Amino acid sequence: MFPSSLSWNEVSLPEWRGQGRPYGTLQDMFNHAHSRLQNVIERGFGLLKKRFPILQWGMPSYLLNHQVDIVITCCTLHNFIRKFSNDDFIFNEPDEETPADMETFYHKGHPTTYELESQCILQDSIAMPMWASNHPN
Repeated sequence: MFPSSLSWNEVSLPEWRGQGRPYGTLQDMFNHAHSRLQNVIERGFGLLKKRFPILQWGMPSYLLNHQVDIVITCCTLHNFIRKFSNDDFIFNEPDEETPADMETFYHKGHPTTYELESQCILQDSIAMPMWASNHPN
């Protein structure tokens, strides 16, 4: 994951920026949306890893095509359980942070100048239409 080119100086969560108040800057809006999406994705992967420990500990002894099939099967079974189970105990458990997982996820080395510039362009291409749709004037 690349470090954000946008400022994280202010916390962008609703309880800190005021309910219903519009975002002050394009960066605030993007950072808040990015943070919310990241939380959803991390929770989804966390649930899959908790439900299917093979995803937590890795599958190096399997061929790549088998690894792909295992992940697809786990996702399919997870969706089936979510749809047809009245009491999904894993989904209803509170989240717990796994610092080792987070360290592995974030420790990717230093991005190159080209990667940082590409990330800025991508962020702007996402943030500008979001800003325009929320500020039609």
